[in-house]
Amino acid sequence: QRAGRGGGTAHWLGQQDLGVKSVRSRVSLLKDLLPFGVEELRLRLRPLLSDRCVTLSDADVKAIEAIEQGYYAPDYLFQRQAHSDVTLSRRIEGCGSITLQFSLSGSQISDVTVAGDYFELEDAHAAFNTAFKGVTFTPASLEEAVRRAHPERSIRSLSAEQLIALCRS
Repeated sequence: QRAGRGGGTAHWLGQQDLGVKSVRSRVSLLKDLLPFGVEELRLRLRPLLSDRCVTLSDADVKAIEAIEQGYYAPDYLFQRQAHSDVTLSRRIEGCGSITLQFSLSGSQISDVTVAGDYFELEDAHAAFNTAFKGVTFTPASLEEAVRRAHPERSIRSLSAEQLIALCRS
């Protein structure tokens, strides 16, 4: 057996073959090293970290929880992630070539550009953005968006199945 570099070796060689000890054996717990208990540690650290104690009311906790909810919003989560583009392209017999460029913010689609040598029956850019904008970029989500909004109807001779196949490529 040979151990190569990268992430694909440990699963087939096993940890023992690579000489890797479990994480638990390499990490020491502070409580195991103290000559006194964790509660005593808290009592000793508290004056070093703060000179006062604050008791929060139920209203304080609710206000903090309301602020916290903003951090779970998709706009907050995904706008701070790197933007990237994914391009899918295919020649479809009887329809023409179609190129879809998805702009992603995190894993969510923020814009779709449609290009190619197809015959447009209506505004394809608008139809594809209506269908895909805000959708998570996964094959299942793309298929669901096609079946819900039918952007393929904006391009002559493009079927839902052909568009789904393009989205899965």
